[in-house]
Amino acid sequence: KFAAAASVAIALVASALAYNYWNKWKSTETSLADLIAQNQRVAQDYNTVNQRLDQLEKDLNIINNPAFNRVVMKGTANAPGSLASVYWNESTKEVYLSIQEMKALSQDNQYQLWAIIDGKPVDAGVFDPNFSGLLKMKDIGAGAATFAVTVETRGGKTAPSLETMQVAGNVVKG
Repeated sequence: KFAAAASVAIALVASALAYNYWNKWKSTETSLADLIAQNQRVAQDYNTVNQRLDQLEKDLNIINNPAFNRVVMKGTANAPGSLASVYWNESTKEVYLSIQEMKALSQDNQYQLWAIIDGKPVDAGVFDPNFSGLLKMKDIGAGAATFAVTVETRGGKTAPSLETMQVAGNVVKG
């Protein structure tokens, strides 16, 4: 009888311990899954920050490159508070745009950058105002005297709508 009672007691204690360890194992498994998910979020955030840092370094290299001429485009009567800058490398024909302040547009419209070369407007590309950093625009030829931005229908036009000009700035040589 004593052996039977002892074996039942051992079985009950073993069962209680097994149940306790099973609960701890499930809790640890849940905690591990939470930590793995948190680790993945941290890795994604790190990658996002790293990509942003890479982009900022590229932008800084362009801004600090003496081969790029900075053209400040100030607001016109249509948008006196607007301000943007163009970084233009005449030898490589590269054009980058930086917006400091421009108003949001309707879904039907976009801004269009123009370079005035030999008195004629040359399309340098369309853009929406919701980007940060530098935006690569179309390459343009040599001899630009002025850069300007107009509001055009989405997709742009072949000739600027001068009555919608938002910002403009003259190229300073030297």
